[in-house]
Amino acid sequence: MRCKRLLSFALAAAMLFGSAALVPEDEFSSETSITASAEDMLTSGQCGEDVYWDFDDGVLTISGKGNMYDYGWKCSPFFEQFKIKSVVIKKGVTSIGSLTFQWCRCIEKVSIPNSVRSIGDFAFNECLSLTSITIPGSVTRISNMTFKYCTGLKSVTMQKGVKIIDNGAFNDCKSLTRVSIPSSVTSIGLSSFSGCEKLTSIRIPSSVTSIGGGAFYGCSSLKSIIIPSSVTSIGGKAFLNTQWLKNQKKKNPFVAVNGILINADGCSGDVSVPNSIKSIGEGAFYCCAGITSVSIPSSVTSIGSRAFYECTNLKSVTIPSSVKSIGEAAFYNCTSLKSIKIPYGVKSIGETAFYNCTGLTSLTIPGSVTSIGVRAFINCTGLTKVTLQKGVKSIGDYAFAYCNNLASVSVPSSIASIGARAFAGTKWFANKRKENPLVIVNGILIDAYYCTGNVTLPRSLKCIADEAFYYCTDLTGVTIPSGVTSIGNSAFYNCTNLKSVNIPKGVTSIGKEAFFGCNSLKSITIPKSVNTINDGALGYNSWSSTDGYKKMEGFKIKCYKDSAGEKYAKDKGIAFVILRAKEPKAIRFAGSDRAGTAALISNSNKSGMYKTADTVVIATGFDFHDALAAVRLASAYNAPLLLADRDNLSAKTLTEIKRLKAKNVIVVASTNAKDNNGKSAAIKSKVYKQLKGYNVTKLVGSSYYETAKKVAQQLQKKTGKAPNYVFFTTNRNYADALSISPVAAILKASIFYVDPKCRLNANTTYYLNSVKSSVKKVFIIGGTNAVSKDVVAKIKAVLPGKTVQRFAGADRYATCVRINNAFKSTLTGDSVCVAKGYNFPDALAGGVFAAKQKAPLFLADVIGGKAELSKTQSSYLKSKNPSKLYIFGGETAVPTQLVKTVAKACV
Repeated sequence: MRCKRLLSFALAAAMLFGSAALVPEDEFSSETSITASAEDMLTSGQCGEDVYWDFDDGVLTISGKGNMYDYGWKCSPFFEQFKIKSVVIKKGVTSIGSLTFQWCRCIEKVSIPNSVRSIGDFAFNECLSLTSITIPGSVTRISNMTFKYCTGLKSVTMQKGVKIIDNGAFNDCKSLTRVSIPSSVTSIGLSSFSGCEKLTSIRIPSSVTSIGGGAFYGCSSLKSIIIPSSVTSIGGKAFLNTQWLKNQKKKNPFVAVNGILINADGCSGDVSVPNSIKSIGEGAFYCCAGITSVSIPSSVTSIGSRAFYECTNLKSVTIPSSVKSIGEAAFYNCTSLKSIKIPYGVKSIGETAFYNCTGLTSLTIPGSVTSIGVRAFINCTGLTKVTLQKGVKSIGDYAFAYCNNLASVSVPSSIASIGARAFAGTKWFANKRKENPLVIVNGILIDAYYCTGNVTLPRSLKCIADEAFYYCTDLTGVTIPSGVTSIGNSAFYNCTNLKSVNIPKGVTSIGKEAFFGCNSLKSITIPKSVNTINDGALGYNSWSSTDGYKKMEGFKIKCYKDSAGEKYAKDKGIAFVILRAKEPKAIRFAGSDRAGTAALISNSNKSGMYKTADTVVIATGFDFHDALAAVRLASAYNAPLLLADRDNLSAKTLTEIKRLKAKNVIVVASTNAKDNNGKSAAIKSKVYKQLKGYNVTKLVGSSYYETAKKVAQQLQKKTGKAPNYVFFTTNRNYADALSISPVAAILKASIFYVDPKCRLNANTTYYLNSVKSSVKKVFIIGGTNAVSKDVVAKIKAVLPGKTVQRFAGADRYATCVRINNAFKSTLTGDSVCVAKGYNFPDALAGGVFAAKQKAPLFLADVIGGKAELSKTQSSYLKSKNPSKLYIFGGETAVPTQLVKTVAKACV
């Protein structure tokens, strides 16, 4: 943990080098006394996959092949070991890991071979006794803080090949007197030599193009600096507190290098920047409280970061049209600045560029500006009016936040991006929020903080900005329109009660922590259009500096193969389900009649259902009661359900029985079966004659109640178990019984019919009494018009103490979807079976097929000439996302237009 904390601190310090505090104060003491290590040094060990070390008499030898371990998050075996005097790295080792020799304060000599290609961050941090180092040309980058606080280091030789001297590489090497920078180096990083107070001269080769902020800060003895014309970028305070800079300022208050104004901090009053200046560098007038006005010549093309930082008495600035950029914090806290004219030609205004410029009252941003940086004008409390001209494209986070008096803002149609809380705390924003809790500008939802419950966003919306629904804890659902292309950072951050949200096709990016902390959101579907999902966007609800993001329990991503959603889920270790991008394949079972359809469903050539079957089940095809009661029996016997015609078995049925090589036939028949016209549909004696030669079992009742009882008893005999579940459905229509038939078959449960308002039939009561000890749960299918409350009370009287659950929708279609959703853990198959909702024949045999596939039955119809599905139906199909649709019936029953509608809804 100690090393972890050290690295966290050090990296944070390194970041500060680029902020307003260009050169931070020392955090470690370079005069720490050397004491013995608390632990004895071991004699050997492993420090890489194929790299090993040996220690003998003060000499540490590292040998092997490949990279050493990176000790960024765990302590090196050499950490703070004071017995090491010399380090010899043998050829073959290719890297020295981060923090490897940190605080090894007695190391006097290090030998690095030319096989080493990289040296990690802080690798030799605070090796106080090291006096010289040669870095071979094979090392292209000297990493962050590599030799920081090596206070005894006097000489550094870099061989040709080194390209980058990174941030703080030799920071506070106070004894350093000689540095050889080879012609291969292209950049010198932030604070790379800061605090090298004995360094007297430096020659920067012509290969170098950039010198970072504070690079030679505090090199108090540095008198001679040769800077080539190749250098085009110099960071703030790069040479501050050097003798060289002091000498330059004696010659001219405007110290410039290659046309870059790097220091003018002694100026006061009205200042005119010389025509020789091409750019005003970082921190050039840093904290020049004495200047009151500045005239910038047309030779200048850029105003650098913190150029006029806290010039608190600066009242006016003339910026020429030649300037293309205004850098980060350029006019930060210039509280006396009364007005500013930003000329056409400026393309970017940096982060906090005019932070707390409280004297500004009005502002015009020209159309040449493509981006306004984060917090660019935050806390400009005097601003009352802002005009953004056409051409401005983006406004950063908090850009005009807390400009309390800002009441007028003109936003052109060119604005395509508005950052989080860009206008928070302004009068203009407050008025917008009063008009509508959904604050939308140019199709960008910038705020919805006061939204509650289920919210449907308008169709005109194009994107959801950063933090739009931030901490909307009363939000439960969001419907996002298809025109939205992006969801911003923290858009739904900590919406703890958000349970449902759709990501429509067309969304390409989901921002950082977009749904962070949405604890009630258990799953989300990511369309294939999404190509970017940022850190913490999905599946997380907490974060800590030590452990990072913490995943939510039970969260699942539904996504497409090889998509950004799948990659994100795999990378983060989040559960996911693969969806299909293509519409499911439709396979239709349509015979010339209902018996022919049943035979087709059975036939393995089309469905893969049965190659052979020892047993078949037969029921009438003209009354749904017996056939649907027989579904779970056929399933238990692994038998197809075939249908009888009015008087006989058709040639197709007999042919299928023969093809199956069946030996046994179970006939399920009620003698009172009737067709839709009230005519007898009972199986006739001729059928039994046609079955001569087969072992026939007759389950024949005087009513479908008695037949259902006999089927239940036969099922119990086959399975050897009484049922745990019982289903009750109306005897008036087939839809509810059809919907539940595959579930009942899979669960080996019994289905019983009830009259909506009458008492239970004696046959039903008899059977229930015989199995009441085994029944755990009772399911009622349909609303009170199908199975009344009185009937339910009678069921409860027969099965006291049992859990009773009703499935009822607004219609048969909604009821069907509720059943399928409720039993999704049972209906786990990869297909959906589609049947007509207002007629039964073709679907009767489908229940057995569906059960074998573990597929749900889905009811649909063309109504009024239109093939339409309800939102509930469409939502279910999309969540199921099947690979196949099995259609029961021909064009008359399930038209092609309906099949296409169902297929489209699946993706």
